[in-house]
Amino acid sequence: MERLIVNTSDYWNGAQGSGWCTLDSSVHLAVMTVYINGKGGRCAVVPAPPANDLFFPHFHCDALWWTGVVVTNPNHQAVTAVLTAFDDVGTVLGTSSVLIQPKAKVSGRVDTLLGLTATKGWFTVSSQGLPIQGMAVYADRRASSPVNCAVSAVVPSDSFAFSLFRNDPNWWTGMALANPNDVSEEILLTATNSAGVSIDTVRVALPAKGRLLTTVSQLFSLGGAAEGWISVDASSRPVAGVQVIRAFAAARDGSAYAPEGLAMVEGQDASSSLIFCQSEQWPSDLWTELALTNPVLAGNSLGFQVVENPGTPSHLASRNLSPNQSWVEYVLDLLRRPN
Repeated sequence: MERLIVNTSDYWNGAQGSGWCTLDSSVHLAVMTVYINGKGGRCAVVPAPPANDLFFPHFHCDALWWTGVVVTNPNHQAVTAVLTAFDDVGTVLGTSSVLIQPKAKVSGRVDTLLGLTATKGWFTVSSQGLPIQGMAVYADRRASSPVNCAVSAVVPSDSFAFSLFRNDPNWWTGMALANPNDVSEEILLTATNSAGVSIDTVRVALPAKGRLLTTVSQLFSLGGAAEGWISVDASSRPVAGVQVIRAFAAARDGSAYAPEGLAMVEGQDASSSLIFCQSEQWPSDLWTELALTNPVLAGNSLGFQVVENPGTPSHLASRNLSPNQSWVEYVLDLLRRPN
């Protein structure tokens, strides 16, 4: 069991530029990509598998935000990719096609590619015959150091969860749920606190090709709950969802704009085995927090280990989660505990 960190710039022979890379292995690997810019912005992405249809439940392009998209053609033949944007009721905002040469990529801002003015919505990228890969990048124009987040194309599912929401003066949580189907779809959303107690349940009808864009505090009656998790269940057809969690350096009283961190994650299907590729703990500026949820109606015993290079487990621990219970803890606090 070992981890390898690769700086792709080491393979550019001193040149500057952008591109894409492949990773081939004889065994199964857990992989994530981390992007860092010179102004302090950073984001991480877990690659999604190639597909003929890529779904991105959110874009936002105006004076405050911009959204970019990167689409890669991993094939040995050229591919025509069609980008289509929709508003919240399913109306097409714009469409554009681009030819991607073999083993090449295209990138650009969503509004520029589609010729849109300031707006927000969601979008798809589709190809005929051959699969493609893609990711979206989001940037806040208001931050002195860009606050960036990114997400790979989201795989629709009829049941998934967001393992953490926070809602207090220093945290904000938003969600975007898109219906990629040609007919309307009813979804059931349930907010549950960390002790496993259901706080509120909401049913929402998503129009064909429509979307729900909301915050946790707008959608649910939280009753003062500051932390928990959310389940999303579609009645008959899969939907695509992402969640945004934002930390602020100080209470948002309108006197200053002080974002501290921003992360976007896609809804997750339950799994019996999870691997997290990276954990950074530098008390001055970096921390890693683990959020786990037991979405089943039976207790669950969790066993986990922290592994340091060159692959030696440095800490073993276990935790029991009751039905519907969630658990959030800093990795650094786990390391301080005796095994």
